[in-house]
Amino acid sequence: KSKIIVTLGSDGCKYMDDIINTESVNVRDVSGAGDTFLAGLVCGYLNNNNIYEAIKFAQKCTTIVVQKHGVATVELKELQNG
Repeated sequence: KSKIIVTLGSDGCKYMDDIINTESVNVRDVSGAGDTFLAGLVCGYLNNNNIYEAIKFAQKCTTIVVQKHGVATVELKELQNG
């Protein structure tokens, strides 16, 4: 089994042989989405040492960012509201 994480857009992510689904949202701009995913993944993993939870956190960050115009950031209050 490969330990590579493959992002699949609105279809979630593939890790090992598992598909981790994500929330479907209206996408305005994907600029910076990959950077946001990676930052969220690292932050999530450092916080809980669980790759599946880290992937879910990264997906949450990314779904927020792609709903904004241009390269954007995720604010703590946006993560707490969801």
